Amino acid sequence: MAGWLSLALGLDMLLGVFAAGVLWQVIFSGASHHDHRGLERKLEAVAYGFLVPVFFVYTGVTFQLSTLLTDPAALLLVPAFLGLLLLVRGLPSLLAVPKGSAAADRRAAVLLGATGLPIIVAVTGVGTDEGILSAGTASALVGAGMLSVLVFPLLALTQRRPGLG
Repeated sequence: MAGWLSLALGLDMLLGVFAAGVLWQVIFSGASHHDHRGLERKLEAVAYGFLVPVFFVYTGVTFQLSTLLTDPAALLLVPAFLGLLLLVRGLPSLLAVPKGSAAADRRAAVLLGATGLPIIVAVTGVGTDEGILSAGTASALVGAGMLSVLVFPLLALTQRRPGLG
């Protein structure tokens, strides 16, 4: 359905998938809460049980590590992009932290909010396909995104351990 929508509406495949989700919500908005929730659970089972793992495997397989490692400028961008993820995605997460929360909870919220691989992969894919993003920069962005989902949650968990916050 997403592929058909992408072609029919002249959208990028990623926008077509998003449009399919919106269309799904519109079509099933009149369904009973029970039916809507049942369909949603089945969709989540397929998404998280199959599609998301395939996405991460595909991301790992197509990641251009050699491009990143052979381009010193791109390699230097990885820590810069990690810092930007903390700034642009992590700091706004503080808005969701309840007033009076412990410093460790605030640090954990920043770290968890700063993760970002799926959107980075999507945007870099479009950027490289359109020729507006170099392979080195795309690899640095995806590398930073991979590190963010691998390292930031682990660091956030250390904030929640007794004696470490």
